[in-house]
Amino acid sequence: MNTSKKNILIIGASNVGKTHFGGQLYGRLDEQTCSLKLREQPESLSVFKEVWEKLNNGLLGAHTPSNQNTKIVFPIEDANGNNIDIVYPDYAGEQILQIVKQRHINPQWVELIKNSDDWILFIRPYLIDPIVDVTTKFYDHIGVDNEEEIKTQNQSIEIKDSNPIFFIELLQMFLFIKGVGSSNNNKTHLTILLSCYDEIDKQLPKKYFQEKMPMLYNFINTVWKDNFNIYGLSSLGQSLTNDKPDEEFAIDGPENRGYFIREDNLEEIGDITQIFS
Repeated sequence: MNTSKKNILIIGASNVGKTHFGGQLYGRLDEQTCSLKLREQPESLSVFKEVWEKLNNGLLGAHTPSNQNTKIVFPIEDANGNNIDIVYPDYAGEQILQIVKQRHINPQWVELIKNSDDWILFIRPYLIDPIVDVTTKFYDHIGVDNEEEIKTQNQSIEIKDSNPIFFIELLQMFLFIKGVGSSNNNKTHLTILLSCYDEIDKQLPKKYFQEKMPMLYNFINTVWKDNFNIYGLSSLGQSLTNDKPDEEFAIDGPENRGYFIREDNLEEIGDITQIFS
């Protein structure tokens, strides 16, 4: 049987659900409730183990402290014997913000990007700013003499992680490091995970993404063509709190909660590890 090895890079800013997804992945691998299995024991999964323990008690996992950015790798094997490394280079999300803000990618990230085969980008739709005609914003200050007013207006078009332009900038930087242009066909496969999908009225993810973030969708569709997917993801299937346990969730077990939706079908797929297949 022919097997292969793939390196998947998990990308996302803070508060987009990466840590709870990692906690669910840890728990399902640990309890062997999915088709994937660990090839070897990772060096440290303590962050995700703590999240899994919280979920088992019906509580929301703690947010990852911003000063914890240690790389975590899930070395897994799929049902066909293929090896997959799922790499969390920055599960707090702070480094992603700095990459775009400072227009700089450090050597560690450069190596990770160059060695990656697939990218999984987390975007939380609920946090995305409403559609704004940014082209007119640049002309708002024409005829304004007050420098403070100009400064205030310019701040309104600042690139933030809640703005689709942020993700375009980020992906362009990653493509540059990867050494491929918009016309190349050897790009990494891109998966957009619209996280916390239970926060919105359920729609087909691709259609929703196109309507919610048209500029970003057009960029991805132009650059990646047929080499990308857009899924809706709810790692927990519902909201939880930090202090009031959800008894029903705890009784069911987190491995029986959570789902993802493929881009062209509203069926809820409970085995969220199928995202990697």
